[in-house]
Amino acid sequence: MKSLHTYNMGINFLRAVSIVGIVLYHVFPFAMKGGFLGVCFFFLISGYLLARQSEFRWAEGRYNIRQYYMKKFLRIYPALYLMVMSVIAFFTLFHRELLLGVREETASIFLGYNNWWQMMTQASYFMKMTEHSPFTHLWYLGVQLQLYLIWPLLFAVYKKCLEPRLGGKSVLFFLLLALASTVAMGVMYQPLEVNRVYYGTDTRSFAFFIGVCLGLCEDTWQHKAPAIFTGVIGKVLFYLSLLVTCVLFFVVNGEASWLYRGGMAVICLFFAFMIYLMNCCHFADSSVCGNKVGQWIGRYSYLIYLWHYPLLFIFHLS
Repeated sequence: MKSLHTYNMGINFLRAVSIVGIVLYHVFPFAMKGGFLGVCFFFLISGYLLARQSEFRWAEGRYNIRQYYMKKFLRIYPALYLMVMSVIAFFTLFHRELLLGVREETASIFLGYNNWWQMMTQASYFMKMTEHSPFTHLWYLGVQLQLYLIWPLLFAVYKKCLEPRLGGKSVLFFLLLALASTVAMGVMYQPLEVNRVYYGTDTRSFAFFIGVCLGLCEDTWQHKAPAIFTGVIGKVLFYLSLLVTCVLFFVVNGEASWLYRGGMAVICLFFAFMIYLMNCCHFADSSVCGNKVGQWIGRYSYLIYLWHYPLLFIFHLS
């Protein structure tokens, strides 16, 4: 398996693309109505990196569950705590009336079930931001935390039970999880009430598991990569895929029924192909990918995600 460092610049670039789409969606929700798809890309990248990191450490005999949880805690919670407490302090001083229910909401954020809390409070992600909460965007983190929590169990089943018996076919375990999540979204989708499928961990985890499948299979697939995916032609295809992504950010309607009946999963497969293509054609080594601005945005994408929505919320209050 190649070193994980091979992928850092390329993944940072794709994180930058994702977070720019999300921020522009929140700033210009009618012009960039498909920018929310950046969240799907984030889920997919998380699954991809987590699978590769886990495989890499397992192969070296360094896989440690306690260290895994500690690393995730330190990566997520200090910055999250600072943002949430800062926003609450601001509203305490200037808009105390907006703190109604903040204790329950804060508990859901730090305990990792904010997506379910928002579902129960009927908070639509597609409402105008001034109509709900500065923490609406943290539904994503709730799903992410829940997937991070169960990952060691899923990975243990894969490595100890399935791989010794099925070999390379054991990745079908995660493919089936992705398929089950996609089917659940389609079955539970209701046109007049998308909250259940939009916020549900069970109905949104397909992107994460598609990323996992890519991360586990990528080395094998790259050895068999068609020549068209390598070199100059591969880079041209990657540029075209970036163009398609930008078009999706402009034209996809988040309340369109086809999205929830398999469309979102197909888009995630396209994003997975982008990562695969990027590594086949070594786009991560290009000057575009290595651009300092893009790399900075990608490196701090988590902090940008945390802070941009509350700041926009406050701006709309003024």
